[in-house]
Formats: sequence, structure tokens, C-alpha cells
Amino acid sequence: MHQSIDRSCLRNWVAGFGAATVTFAVPHFVDDFLYGMPAEFGLSEPEAQVLGGLFFGAIATVLVLAGRGSRAGMAGSVVVGLLLAAAVILKHVGPILRPGPYWGGALSELSILGLGASSLAWAITSLVALLSDRSSGPRCDRGDGEFDS
Repeated sequence: MHQSIDRSCLRNWVAGFGAATVTFAVPHFVDDFLYGMPAEFGLSEPEAQVLGGLFFGAIATVLVLAGRGSRAGMAGSVVVGLLLAAAVILKHVGPILRPGPYWGGALSELSILGLGASSLAWAITSLVALLSDRSSGPRCDRGDGEFDS
């Protein structure tokens, strides 16, 4: 028998992938400053710090809203996840595939690839949650054979 996952269960996945995205985004943000990324976009370091703070604030807001089951939070998670995944693909994947280390080597590459994978997973699970019908599907399996009510 096929069972679908309900929206409340998807919220757990959305929150988990969102948290993973932040976990990879923070060290990558530090790398951006270490390797001159603000200057590539014509930004001073203080300007980039303000924009970075606003961006991380937006991510936190979207995560809180999504965790509460808000459609706006889920939609925001889709947008932020897709933007981050696209940025990783467009800016970093090509240089990472070239021979030799990229930026700080393995840790820089891990933060970039982890950011891309987690943000794409965040966007996809958020989209599925956004499109799912609240009233359909079974309750969320807690992993111990029992279901949340």
C-alpha cells in the first residue's frame, strides 16, 4: 500500500534541510570575504556585511515561518533554496571541477558543494510541502513504528 507523507512531516524535512543550508552557508560566507568576493561584485566589505546580515536574517525568518507551516515560509524556502543552488552552480562548480584546489581546498569545496546540495533539497522539499494537500495522507511516522497524531 502506498503511503504519502503529510505536510506536518514535510515541515520537519524543510527545517532540517534549511538548517543544513545555514550550516554550509556560514563557512562559505567567511570564504567569500577571505577570497575577495565582495570586490568582484563592486561591494565594499561593510556593504557586503550588511547585505550578508540581511540575507541571513531573511533565511532565519523564512525558516521560522516554514517551521510553523506558513505557506509564505514554504514559498520563501523554495525561492531562497533555488537562488542559493543556482549561485553555487553558476559561480563555483566550474572552478571546483578544474584541477587543483579551489579557494581553501577541501573545506571550501565541501562548504560550497554542501551548500548547493542542501539548498536544492530545501527548495524541493519546500515545494512539495507547499503543493501538498493538508488533509491528505497519513500522519508522520516518527521512525519507531508509531505515528504522530
